[in-house]
Amino acid sequence: MIWLIILIFAILIIIWVVLMKKLTRNHLHDDNINIPEPEFKPLNLSKTSSTAPETRPAKPNTMTLKEMAENDCWCNNYSVPCYIAYDLETTGLNSETCEIIEIAAVKVEYHKIVDTFQELIKPKNKIPKKITSITGITNEMVENCRSIEDVLPEFIKFTEKYPMVAHNADFDYSFIKKNYLDLYGKNFSRRHYDTIRKYKQYYQGTGMKPDSCKLGDVIFDILGLEYYFDVYSKNSHRALTDATALYYIFEIINK
Repeated sequence: MIWLIILIFAILIIIWVVLMKKLTRNHLHDDNINIPEPEFKPLNLSKTSSTAPETRPAKPNTMTLKEMAENDCWCNNYSVPCYIAYDLETTGLNSETCEIIEIAAVKVEYHKIVDTFQELIKPKNKIPKKITSITGITNEMVENCRSIEDVLPEFIKFTEKYPMVAHNADFDYSFIKKNYLDLYGKNFSRRHYDTIRKYKQYYQGTGMKPDSCKLGDVIFDILGLEYYFDVYSKNSHRALTDATALYYIFEIINK
């Protein structure tokens, strides 16, 4: 009987902590933000659009988007209105020895998705079984896909000169830089934002720390239970799913 009482008491404490964390976090962003569920489509997506959370109104600007990107006009601003949220799936963790097997991205202009990019890539070596178990990407799926030499130039063109947003950005960025160097013989340089760093900054001043910075946990915390189970968990560790989630997260925490 005493163990049952202790168990019930522990559960009540956990529920109280979760509720307090939720109430504290609600003070950090506009409670009226409504995050629409994105429509996920199969590979080779065509141009589409999606409504972004209305976190901030667009600011009037006489410069074109390309001019803003080229001049890095928003690098120190409160808001980053235009950017590329992207994600890679790879055969391992080392950009020097491992390969990219999927690239996906969403192009955001004034806080709204205006275009998407997604490509499976055929690596030079076989995809390890462990990677297949994580991503669901098999050697059969990429058998007739193009190589990174064909896909990377299209991806770079898609990004134009916009800042780039990724989760654990140094990891994804290192793969882009390595393959760009191999292909063009020169360094790739682009302003990029890390949602892990932004997520930690999001909690500053609350007296609390995030429980975990793994993407799934951040999605659960920021976008909620329904999004996590109805959208993310059904397509997790696929690049377009992750890139789209990063867009919603970045729109909320980049304040």
